[in-house]
Amino acid sequence: MISRPLATVAALAVIGWASGVAPAAAHVIFSTGNQQYDNVNIMAGISDHSQPLVASVDNNPWHTPFYIANPHDGSNAPIPYLHGSHGAAAVEAWRCSPSSGTNCESDGNPAHVALYSFELYIEPGWAITGMDWKLDDWANDHKDVTFQAYDLLGNLMPVATAGCVDAGATSAAFEMGHGENGFRLETCGGESISKLVIRTEATGQGMMDIKAVSVQTSQLQVPEPASLALTGHALAGLALLRRRMAA
Repeated sequence: MISRPLATVAALAVIGWASGVAPAAAHVIFSTGNQQYDNVNIMAGISDHSQPLVASVDNNPWHTPFYIANPHDGSNAPIPYLHGSHGAAAVEAWRCSPSSGTNCESDGNPAHVALYSFELYIEPGWAITGMDWKLDDWANDHKDVTFQAYDLLGNLMPVATAGCVDAGATSAAFEMGHGENGFRLETCGGESISKLVIRTEATGQGMMDIKAVSVQTSQLQVPEPASLALTGHALAGLALLRRRMAA
């Protein structure tokens, strides 16, 4: 027979293993520069704002789906369309559908409009461990842009500085330029990221586009049925021990 203390320790160990998919102390580091992780092939075409623009991570055999979605303007209203350009690997926001006229400009207004916020996220069952991208400042007036990352449970991740020192913040701000200005993220210990949110200040003209996105991904391990059963037994054992101790 296993002693009560030993059974308790074993149960806690199994539960700790099972909950280790998204470490509570996971930190993300934002910086400038380009790392060039796995290539991302952005599919050309137009997507309604209620539907994400689909890309895929090319440099793995599964072509992991990757999404760019939820564009907003300076008043935080949804922008109707995203336009993905495969040749330049860029994504920009459009105010109308191309079906409304030639080059979407039949009413005299330009199709291309400024982005003020949007998000990038990975297919469920996968995680991001590194990413880099480039942004174009529409008016080249060096506005601030902020980045936030979320873990697999949807929690906002704390930001760390180089050396993984806690920065005491959940977002990082940089000055945005025009053209080949690169940004990147990485985690302190290979922790998992599900989503990146990019925002710029509501004044001025916002962002022109995001381009040259590349990511480093990992596939999440799904527990085997035996492991799930073991976790269930551990939880049941803890409940039984609590009832006995209460009695």
